[in-house]
Amino acid sequence: MVFSPVMARGMKPPTVAWASQENRVNVAVTRAREVLVVVADTGFCRSQDGIIKELVSYCELVERIREKSQAELKLFGLLILEGIQCRNYVIIADMEEEFVIDGRVRGVVVRVDGGQHFESEAADDARKATLIANGYQVIDFTGSEVLETPDYVIGEIRRTLDDQ
Repeated sequence: MVFSPVMARGMKPPTVAWASQENRVNVAVTRAREVLVVVADTGFCRSQDGIIKELVSYCELVERIREKSQAELKLFGLLILEGIQCRNYVIIADMEEEFVIDGRVRGVVVRVDGGQHFESEAADDARKATLIANGYQVIDFTGSEVLETPDYVIGEIRRTLDDQ
């Protein structure tokens, strides 16, 4: 499905007022079953309040994750489908973590090692120790685990959250 809000710089506020009506935008974008393509003046949409701004931010986040790795994109989709809310690209002690889930007791960092994060085992151990020292629980998965055994990955995340 292609969604174009037909909004651009120079348009008068009454012309774009419909986009602040959350229900209309929600109905439009939730009709997509397989693929949603958003065609828009993202700069203008980002300057609006409400759901159009959120939609553009979400699309930019998905594109950023897509550029990282197939496994991270798969995990992102799994978390959404399972109703597990996470924050993405969170800075913790000068480190950027892709998936941070707020648990009942403490945050959970879910890491997918596709080789792009960890130069060595010692560096990985130091990174994990820093996260733990900052109050986070850490779960590590390989990219293969995410892609090949998604039920296992979601089960481990749920168990970790439930055990808090």
